[in-house]
Amino acid sequence: TTHETLFERCCACVCGCAHAAGAEAFGGRKLLLPRDVAQAVLGRAGHALPLLRVPAVGRALWRLELDQCGAADVPAAVAQCCPALRVLALRHSARLTAELMRQIAEGCPDLEALDMSFGTRVDGRCVEAALRHCTALTALSCEGCLALDQAPLMASRTLRQLRVGGPIASLRMELPSLERLDCSDCWQLQTIAWDGAPPPASGVPLERLAASSCAMLRCVAPFLAVCSGNVTELDFTSVRSSACSLPNVAQCDALPPAELCTAVSLCPHAVELGLCCACVHDGVLREACRVASGSLHTLALSIGAAVTAAGAGELRQCLLLQRVALPRSVTAECVADLAAHLKNLRAVELMENPSVDSGSVAALLASCTALDTLTMCDCPRVGDAAFEPLACALTPGAGAVLAHLAIGDSDVTDAALLAVAGRCAALHTIDLSGDVRVTDTGVAAVLHGCPRLAVITLQRCLLLTNAVIAALAAAHKRDCGAVEFLDVYGCAAVGSGALSALLDAVDLRQLNASALVVERLEAARLPAWGGVRFFSTRNDWDP
Repeated sequence: TTHETLFERCCACVCGCAHAAGAEAFGGRKLLLPRDVAQAVLGRAGHALPLLRVPAVGRALWRLELDQCGAADVPAAVAQCCPALRVLALRHSARLTAELMRQIAEGCPDLEALDMSFGTRVDGRCVEAALRHCTALTALSCEGCLALDQAPLMASRTLRQLRVGGPIASLRMELPSLERLDCSDCWQLQTIAWDGAPPPASGVPLERLAASSCAMLRCVAPFLAVCSGNVTELDFTSVRSSACSLPNVAQCDALPPAELCTAVSLCPHAVELGLCCACVHDGVLREACRVASGSLHTLALSIGAAVTAAGAGELRQCLLLQRVALPRSVTAECVADLAAHLKNLRAVELMENPSVDSGSVAALLASCTALDTLTMCDCPRVGDAAFEPLACALTPGAGAVLAHLAIGDSDVTDAALLAVAGRCAALHTIDLSGDVRVTDTGVAAVLHGCPRLAVITLQRCLLLTNAVIAALAAAHKRDCGAVEFLDVYGCAAVGSGALSALLDAVDLRQLNASALVVERLEAARLPAWGGVRFFSTRNDWDP
């Protein structure tokens, strides 16, 4: 049957369910939902097709999400026929205007959450109309709205969450109830400021401010000054860091050091700080430790931050610190010292660090027994001795809960992997990219000793052969396997025949290999392989 016929039969089935509570559909010619439906998530329905018949939904609908639904009558029908709506998403819509927002507000008086992200006509007037007329609104998202190039006054007494993105240069707000502000990807944003009526005497109850990838941001401290001082998360960063769930690449490079230092000083209860800015230096880090030492548990610094070992040493007073990404300037002695003082560390990231050696990493593993994530790619002085605590009876807790390990482009051999296999039964992901001294024996030991492995990255491990693929298939058969992502790009001795046999036995979701291997696998694809996706990339593969 054709996709259209199948879709219409599915819709007929949904419409025949008199007590259906919800429906989801993506693509299709027409859609008639049951009258008592409460929630609907619809994607691309009506984008290039006649009509999405919202009036048939009835008056019980309280949540409606429409994505790429381009039918002209859809937003107006929502305003006319869905009076009980509390959650409405009209993403990628070309129909939203200020007048239409007024109609939706009148037709849906209880609307609490509105998402008009990526609307091609969403401008400042449209946003102002939504905030003015939707009197119960508590959450608004207008991410990726390229027409939002002016500086609207964001004014609402009820709004608690705001997500804005686009070419806006100045963010002016009168939001006395605001708790979460995310203006990430506003690449022209220079100023975040309070405007309009005086702020409440108790301050704005802001808890989270995210301004990642705001490359031109220069002024934010005056806005933080009108807040109540309860900000727990401050994020001036970008690309996500494996260690901290916060980015680790400098992006907010226009932020003056004094401005950043003042902003940090206004957050005495900070729990998470993403300070991946070019202006970060010892003074900024010292101020962060001074004001938030009693609450800070996550800190992300960019690889190239101008922080010395003395500055990083200030982190010793942050005894609650759990997750940290450190710059390449941190020395091995500093890492060992931090490990001795910060016993609660759960995630550590040390990227491209020429100083960190096996001794400092061994100290980290021996002291921080709660460590579940260790990322130290491109640290050439880290070798097998770093993992000796995993094989030592005197440190029984070392590595016991380690779930994510990335030691690519280091000096480890099979000896390190044997230690990992003997202690790290909870390991979920491992990255050995560029570890040219690792062989089939070491990887097979990890596969045997770590039954929970789901993500295996073996890029450019030149000594690996088809034997490691056979070991993976055997481990999967023995443990009912958990492996979903496999990367063997650059492993010249791993062929398409072995990978084909692996796909017959293992339900992989993604496989990254050389272009020739992927081409052969695509040509030989079998139904038994399911929906496995093939990639051939060295830099961008991200499971």
